[in-house]
Amino acid sequence: MKQIMGIDAGGTNIRCAVFSEGMKIISYSKEKIKNKNSKQMLYSQLTSIIDKSFSPKIKGIGIAVPAIIDIKKGVLYEAFNIPAWQKVPLKAMLEKKYKVKVLINNDANCFALGESLYGSAKDYKNIAGIILGTGFGVGIIINKKIYCGNNCAAGEFGRIFLKDKTIEDYCSGKFFINKYKLSGEKLYEMAGKGNKRALNAFREFGSNLGPGAAAIINSIDPECIIFGGSISKAYKFFKNSFLESLKKHIYKQAYKNIRIKASKTEKMGVLGAVSLFYESKR
Repeated sequence: MKQIMGIDAGGTNIRCAVFSEGMKIISYSKEKIKNKNSKQMLYSQLTSIIDKSFSPKIKGIGIAVPAIIDIKKGVLYEAFNIPAWQKVPLKAMLEKKYKVKVLINNDANCFALGESLYGSAKDYKNIAGIILGTGFGVGIIINKKIYCGNNCAAGEFGRIFLKDKTIEDYCSGKFFINKYKLSGEKLYEMAGKGNKRALNAFREFGSNLGPGAAAIINSIDPECIIFGGSISKAYKFFKNSFLESLKKHIYKQAYKNIRIKASKTEKMGVLGAVSLFYESKR
C-alpha cells in the first residue's frame, strides 16, 4: 500500500508522520530543532528524522515550513524564525536523496488545509488558520483550497504594524518572552495552577490578539478562524479577553457570524503537508 510522509518543520519543533492512503497515521515523531542558524546542521537533522521512518512504501514527502516559498521549484527564500533557511532548494535536495516526489508549502497553509479537510473547520469552505507559536502565521483557505498568493506570502498578517511593533510581536510567543521573560509553555503551566501573573499575561495576550485577528477578518471575511500552535492550548485562558477585544474591531454582523475554534491536535501540520498531494487533484 502506498504511503506518504508529512513533515511539519515549525519555528521550534520538527514533526514527522507517515500516512496510509486512507490517511491513517502509521508512525509519528517529534523533535526540537537543535540549531536554527546552521543550514547544514538543520538539513542533517531533517534527513535524520526522515531516515528513521522512510521505507520503499513511501511514494512522496509533503513538507510544511514557516517560509516564503517558490512552490514549483521548492525553494525556501525567507524563513523568518529559522535563519538558516534562506534560499534553500529543499525540494531538489530531498528528491535527489530519496528519489520520491516532494511538495513544500508554508506551515500555516498546511495547518489550515489540514483543519479544513479533516479537523474542526471541515464544515466550512472559507477559513483562516492562525498559528500562535514561535511566530504568528496565517493560512487562508478559499473553497477548500489553499490561497498562496503570488509569492506564497498570502496571510503574512504577522508583519502588519500593531502598536509600536508588529502583530507577531504582540500575538505570538515573542510577546511572553519580551514582556514576561518566560515562554508561553511555562506560563501555560503556571496558569493551570492559578498563578495570577500567568493568568494576567494571557488576558493581556487575548486583548492584543483581538486587533490582530480583526485585521484578518476585515480583510478576507472568513466563515471560521481556527487557532493552532503551542499557544492555542491556552485558549481558555485568553478566550474572554480576546473576544471582548475582537468585538471592538470588527463589524457587528461579522462578530455575530464568525466561528472561532482551537485545534484539537498538534498533528494538523503534518496532515496538511500530506494533503498537498491530494489537494492538487481536487
